[in-house]
Amino acid sequence: MLFGREAYHGAKTHDRGRTKTALLSLAMATASLASFFSGYQFDPSVACYQFPYHDTAAYPVFLGLMFRQHFWL
Repeated sequence: MLFGREAYHGAKTHDRGRTKTALLSLAMATASLASFFSGYQFDPSVACYQFPYHDTAAYPVFLGLMFRQHFWL
């Protein structure tokens, strides 16, 4: 989003260097994400893994434990 906004402002002010740099950066970031997700397979290392976790009462307990650990150190 920031690269798109930067390119927009560069085009609006007729600053070709600013626009070209932002568009080139946007293309590089998109290519980087595309190369990472090309052939990506989600493979958890634990056989019993499931998402989403269906016991919704466990989420507030987990959050409480996280915050307790953070504030009691």
